[in-house]
Amino acid sequence: MNIVTLDSDALRAFERQARQDYDAFKAKQLNLNLGRGKPSNEQLDLCRGLLDLPGAGDYAAADGTDCRNYGGVGASGLDGIPEMRRLFASLLHTEPNEVSVGGNSSLQLMYECV
Repeated sequence: MNIVTLDSDALRAFERQARQDYDAFKAKQLNLNLGRGKPSNEQLDLCRGLLDLPGAGDYAAADGTDCRNYGGVGASGLDGIPEMRRLFASLLHTEPNEVSVGGNSSLQLMYECV
């Protein structure tokens, strides 16, 4: 359907239907993570030997974020793991809320800029 060609009545009907469809979708209260695909726990376990260097099983941030993975929106937010933000803030003589600790991918940095 090309909405540009609809007359006013058809356009209003389309809008009503779209709102009803959207409200029905919202009512499902889904928790969708639309972030980029993440490795499974089994895949992440392949590097456990390296991560055990600081201490066996010590790969979770204080807020529970699994630091073996990409992270994303959540308690740690897009500004980075709070522990790292505090560490760098102390080195930079500033406050953690003024520090952003990004991933090492150019995609993450482009996302932050956009």
